Amino acid sequence: MKTAYSVFAIALSFGALSAPLYAGMDDMHGMKDRPMGGMDMGDMKDQKMSGMEDQMTMTHRGQGTVDKVDVQAGKVKLSHGPIQSLNWKAMTMTFPVKDASLLQGIEPGMKVDFELEKVDGKYRVVSITPSK
Repeated sequence: MKTAYSVFAIALSFGALSAPLYAGMDDMHGMKDRPMGGMDMGDMKDQKMSGMEDQMTMTHRGQGTVDKVDVQAGKVKLSHGPIQSLNWKAMTMTFPVKDASLLQGIEPGMKVDFELEKVDGKYRVVSITPSK
């Protein structure tokens, strides 16, 4: 009999202790239907989150030799070594540049260090400097 009372007392105390954990749960029901903090979030679906996508863009570094520079078209042809982060072997490729001003001072035959980023499924040069 003492065992039954002990078990009952323990169960009752667990119930009393856990009650505060559930006390605020009724306030949470229906939250998905309420705007956060009274703000209408509907307009934000097409907006960037403070440029986070831009900050999260991964770049890939490479080294190579400039074969051709076309400032007018904003392109550079590079014979580059392997780019391990892309699992690319050494090859020759023509890349668009993010900004044609990157090509100022870049000439055919020059050894360069460069960085690529992927935009809309294609890679472009975002940085190019003569190798040291």
